[in-house]
Amino acid sequence: MKLCNKNLVLLFIFVLVFVSCIQTVKQKEKKEAEYEKAKSENSGLKFSFNSEAGKIIFYGLYSPVEISNILGTTNIEYAPEFFLPVEKASQYTSSSKIAVNLGVYGADFSMTKMFENTEDAVKIMDVIYSLSDKLGIPSDLISGSANRVEQNLADMDSLSQISYQTFEMVTDYLVDNGRESAVSLILLGGWIEGLYISTMYLNNQNEPDQDLIEKLIEQKYSLYFLMAVLKNHYNDPAVAYYHRLLKVLQNHFENLVIKYKEGQVDIDAKHKLIKSDWNQYLYSPEEIDKITTIVKTLREIITES
Repeated sequence: MKLCNKNLVLLFIFVLVFVSCIQTVKQKEKKEAEYEKAKSENSGLKFSFNSEAGKIIFYGLYSPVEISNILGTTNIEYAPEFFLPVEKASQYTSSSKIAVNLGVYGADFSMTKMFENTEDAVKIMDVIYSLSDKLGIPSDLISGSANRVEQNLADMDSLSQISYQTFEMVTDYLVDNGRESAVSLILLGGWIEGLYISTMYLNNQNEPDQDLIEKLIEQKYSLYFLMAVLKNHYNDPAVAYYHRLLKVLQNHFENLVIKYKEGQVDIDAKHKLIKSDWNQYLYSPEEIDKITTIVKTLREIITES
């Protein structure tokens, strides 16, 4: 995918600021004792320890049809009620709304792929082609992919490959025609939808899944990346508007902390990965609730017609 990455170096420096030194914890018994002590001293602060776990955090941006990777190996069930109804697609008329919700539907498709639900996948792919056409993508570019979908209705692997190629094709066309701001809106829509679905899963659990909370906290890095991408197209009024809205979310993500041990963290700039042998997540349930509320509001704003 062609993206404008001139702020990438600044991003790496910004990520490194979050690398901090903490005391060595060598034994499991000591680690658990410190955890229990911390809970008793401050019930609003929780810790998640990952010792010698080979933790890898992706800090870039997924394509909308890959956004389910945010959820990783979390223990969740298929919940299509979290998706944006396909009937909403016909209500979008402005190019900015079409672009951002093309990203939203791409993320929803990604979830159907994750759970191999071909019936919902085909419905959403139809919407994706419809929005691509409304966005001005030449019909001869997408008609071939649409025909391939009809020929592979029962093959989720083929549908996934077609969807990925479709988004690549749409992105390339927009970039080649000087419409990079539309690409940034597509990425924004996909990321917000992925985050929204994650928070919906979190809210619907009797006991919050620690892995899901960690995945949510890790999205602070992807948000930095997304903000940089949007900033490059700030001359577009729609992009500038969403950038200002995301700033509110970013301010709250600042209160979620991931700590690392000095000398045990490495940044793979090529693949946009942070690799560490140990890390510690610091957060308060209240801040998670605030972020959940903000994400819900952002999603409502993005998907309103």
